[in-house]
Amino acid sequence: MAWAMPFAFQDKAFILADEKFGLRLYCDSSILAEGNDIKLAVSQVMNRLEKGQKFIERRVLRPFADEQMKNGEILVKNQYGALRETYEYFRQGASLAYSGQGRNRRPDRIFAEEAEGFHNTTAMISAYFSLLEHLLVLVHPFTRNSAVGDRLVRFIGDRWSAKFREVFDVNSDARAKYFYDRLVGFSEEYRNTYAHGGFDKARATVAFRIPGVAWLPAALSDVRKSPHYGLIPVTASEFSTICQLLDQFDEWIEDTVPHGIEWARAGLNVSFDEAFRNRLHHALENGNFNQFIEREAHVADMHANMDY
Repeated sequence: MAWAMPFAFQDKAFILADEKFGLRLYCDSSILAEGNDIKLAVSQVMNRLEKGQKFIERRVLRPFADEQMKNGEILVKNQYGALRETYEYFRQGASLAYSGQGRNRRPDRIFAEEAEGFHNTTAMISAYFSLLEHLLVLVHPFTRNSAVGDRLVRFIGDRWSAKFREVFDVNSDARAKYFYDRLVGFSEEYRNTYAHGGFDKARATVAFRIPGVAWLPAALSDVRKSPHYGLIPVTASEFSTICQLLDQFDEWIEDTVPHGIEWARAGLNVSFDEAFRNRLHHALENGNFNQFIEREAHVADMHANMDY
């Protein structure tokens, strides 16, 4: 049990407790003995608690939360594992489809395997960028130029491309610039188009009419490569090229911020407050990172299991 708060409602005793397996509400057994409707009593209590919660949030917690955010007192929940799993799920689905072992059998569909591979590929890329954006936040405190205060709040709310430029120096690091440009290309070609209803910035999915002639793509000669102008939107070869680039980037970012990646994989939440940053950099400077991560993992497990 993390905490318990006893209180009275309509002359009956209740206890609200945060226990290992969730929030619990206990009530006086006399409610049952007196033949009262226990569901009604609990409903009334929950109604009062919800109203009180909204009042406290509006009057106290929201202003305090805004102030804490500005001061950099922020904890980010580590969702690396779930996001990585989503990316790998769609990647496996695309790989199976292109190899003729897809999950959907559509004998009436022309290029059924390629279509399923394409659907999974676009989902895979979208999932990867979600993973990347989250990962860039997780590894940020492991860089010497990690943001604090209002700059940190803006960083967390930025697009992935801005986060990338904040974490890595694309101006002086040729490798960082290479991956940034390639990822921007993938984002524009596959992710953004389908995230915005099938419309891309280059207007490759919009056509205009020349009376008596034909409909032409509004992007004209800017249409160099688009998943909309091909019989098979993404071929098995293109899928392989995409995966190869993502794998290369994974290797590079692990080599560039190894401790940040190790922390993300450990599933530990990331704190951006000054105390955490000081402990982290002290451990890195003294070569004690392994002991540091083991201790933080132990403390996290202790709190998760309420093993005090």
